[in-house]
Amino acid sequence: MMHSMSSLRFSTFALGLMLACGAAMAVPAYAQDRAPDIVSEVLQDGDFISVTANAELALPQALAFQVLTDYERYPEFIPDIEHSKVLLRQGTGLVLEQRGTMRFLFFSQPIDVRLAVVESAPHRVVSRSLGGNLRGFSGRYEVQPAAGGVRITYSARFIPAFVLPEALGTFIVRNVFVRAFEATLREMQRRHATAGEPARPVSGG
Repeated sequence: MMHSMSSLRFSTFALGLMLACGAAMAVPAYAQDRAPDIVSEVLQDGDFISVTANAELALPQALAFQVLTDYERYPEFIPDIEHSKVLLRQGTGLVLEQRGTMRFLFFSQPIDVRLAVVESAPHRVVSRSLGGNLRGFSGRYEVQPAAGGVRITYSARFIPAFVLPEALGTFIVRNVFVRAFEATLREMQRRHATAGEPARPVSGG
């Protein structure tokens, strides 16, 4: 793993190139024409990796929050998540179990996490790890009103309890996490289009 801090930014065009290199997703034609404009950053500081991504979409805040909290349907629309199950729910808190695979080209690593999640409808979902191979994981979704829609921000910080390829570690993390973020945004667009007028992405932050 790299041990110096690095900052990696990329555009939707760069993400498209990565997907074309072996991580492409099957999406409806209307979604391909209206790809979310995502701005993201990956930082590595010692063993910790931090990921942030944000975008703006022209759709209701309540719909965005509904998709973010539709945990047990994640495997239907988020690539690499194979199992997502709510083990316990009490009020606005829950315990979520997830399994999947972090993969890119030749790299493949099973992921198994158990998360404590707290919901603050309709604008925030916060999670932290209770166990698994993403040590010290903390994640956060923010859904805030923006001109013509909402601004959605995702952030996560963790230490992988496995070895990432030294030259490609942050690139792999960037690809996997932002691919999942984009897939979640596309599901929001799909549900919005099904309910009425197609959602149109507005400029990313």
